[in-house]
Amino acid sequence: MPSRSLLFVVSPRRPDLFEALKAAVGRERGVEVIYDRRFGLPARDERPDSADRRRRKKIDDEIAEYGWAVVTEQ
Repeated sequence: MPSRSLLFVVSPRRPDLFEALKAAVGRERGVEVIYDRRFGLPARDERPDSADRRRRKKIDDEIAEYGWAVVTEQ
């Protein structure tokens, strides 16, 4: 069975959440906690497909509302 990776993306405005998530899940296998590096950057010129745009919007909305989002990858 393939392992599933979890990526916790945290707003750079929330170092408290970053540290709490790192302490809580940062040592788990297949888990990574990172800051959202896109913060304050201009939009990229590439045009992702509509499904990718919807996924990115959902992630962006979660980061804006909660300060973090979880991205899964198989």
